[in-house]
Amino acid sequence: MNEERMNLLIGEIVAINEEIEEFSAEGLNVSELVTERNRLIVTVDRYLMVHTVKAAPGATGTAQASL
Repeated sequence: MNEERMNLLIGEIVAINEEIEEFSAEGLNVSELVTERNRLIVTVDRYLMVHTVKAAPGATGTAQASL
């Protein structure tokens, strides 16, 4: 994943958060939206962790293989 894709995922997370707020205010079930949002958050989080490891002094870049 590149930075552009990560930014798109973050935008999707924001949009889903807005839908969750709107739909839950109307009393609708938002469990599927919450599940999708959480999946996207995990994806972005993993991307950031891998890049943090790669940027660390002495990093070998092997963390990406575990994803």
